[in-house]
Amino acid sequence: MNEDGLAERVKVLNSIKRPDTVIEFYRSVSGPPAIETRVDHDLAVPEILRLVKEAENKGSDAAIIWCAGDPGLESSRELVDIPVVGPRQASFSIAMNLGSNPTVLPPPLPVLELRKDLEKTMRLAEKAARDLMRSSNSDVLILGCMGLFGLARKLSINLGIPVIDPAEAALSMAETLAHLKLRHSRLTYPKYEPPSR
Repeated sequence: MNEDGLAERVKVLNSIKRPDTVIEFYRSVSGPPAIETRVDHDLAVPEILRLVKEAENKGSDAAIIWCAGDPGLESSRELVDIPVVGPRQASFSIAMNLGSNPTVLPPPLPVLELRKDLEKTMRLAEKAARDLMRSSNSDVLILGCMGLFGLARKLSINLGIPVIDPAEAALSMAETLAHLKLRHSRLTYPKYEPPSR
């Protein structure tokens, strides 16, 4: 992610965060440039684990994985003692309060092309959403890629149903967990301390 891409994400998230929230981005230095396949997903995990641990070591109250596929979510929760939020999981948590048939809207273009022409991306996303609503009777849509951040509200107006931005859902969930001082259950996510090491 270059500086412009980072600044764009910071601007969007800062516009919706709670007044006392401070957002910090940690950029990966290795792994795939985008996550579009299972291989990409697996290749991204070691760097995600490193960055989640770095965030905890620097005193963060929560960490968000910037991918709507939630790569490394389970293992990150075993590794650190702060909440780790997956945008996909956070989106479904919210969606279940808004309708009975939430559906993920896949990105209409390759991930690295989504921000190049936002009008085109928006047009294609809306067409794909209408097709999906007809074929699956969806009453809530979840944007299936973090590269679609910032488009949910306009899509929701155009489509007439709730559309969830996973970036916003993840931020809101992270803020809530930090505010309530809740942590993931060690019964489900045992602390990473293998007895053999």
